[in-house]
Amino acid sequence: MYRWHPKFSTFKYMIFENGVYSGLNPKDCDFIVVRGGDGTMLLAVYALAKYHKPFCGVNLGHLGFLLNSPNEFSLEKLRGEDYELFSAPLLEATILTEDGRKVRELALNDIIIREDSGQSALLEVRINGVLLDAGMFGDGLIISTPLGSTAYTTNAGGVPAIPTLPIFELTPVAPRPRNRIQLVVPETSIISVKALELPKRKVKVNQGSVFQHHNVAEVEVRLATERAELVFFKPPEMSWDDFFLERFCEKVYQA
Repeated sequence: MYRWHPKFSTFKYMIFENGVYSGLNPKDCDFIVVRGGDGTMLLAVYALAKYHKPFCGVNLGHLGFLLNSPNEFSLEKLRGEDYELFSAPLLEATILTEDGRKVRELALNDIIIREDSGQSALLEVRINGVLLDAGMFGDGLIISTPLGSTAYTTNAGGVPAIPTLPIFELTPVAPRPRNRIQLVVPETSIISVKALELPKRKVKVNQGSVFQHHNVAEVEVRLATERAELVFFKPPEMSWDDFFLERFCEKVYQA
């Protein structure tokens, strides 16, 4: 745990670790320092994005695509404004359950719509009202931001995207037949997904272990008005495109 020091008495931060935060109230701090892995950062953004504070990650996990290495991080750099802020888009999911309950969720990486009964999901998918698939059959569908495309999307056969691109990626999970492939759409798109053959083919919606909703009937996904400011210790002369390309090569492709 980082210790408070009089040197930083006018510089306020809080620690988010293991799903809990300590020290200051989020609304009173300058930065939220997230210690852990990418999953911890997803949870921190989900819990604390409403406070509109920058998130500075310190990677204690494996991949750490969303975080800085311990060698890169220092409170002196934060206090001295020796960092860059990346404004990351968030997905907004409006979830309608079978009993008519409506829930709004925000996600930094992706919204996952998948089977929840042992039966394959059967989904109707529309983009801006235009029918994409009247019966997407398989394990489900991932809708990801470009920042989240290096996570579950890549593992499911999707294509990693540079996070500066203004896009969303749709990736079917274990579709049958296999000719259902990923699709990239503008981030202005509104993606509507309806679960078919309910209640036989139960569907759930989740973002990893951050949140999960069962008995889902419909989901609408769009770009949220909120964003997440992520702190990276990027050289100012390096473009964001090159910065994320370097991270992808090191952390994902060469890992």
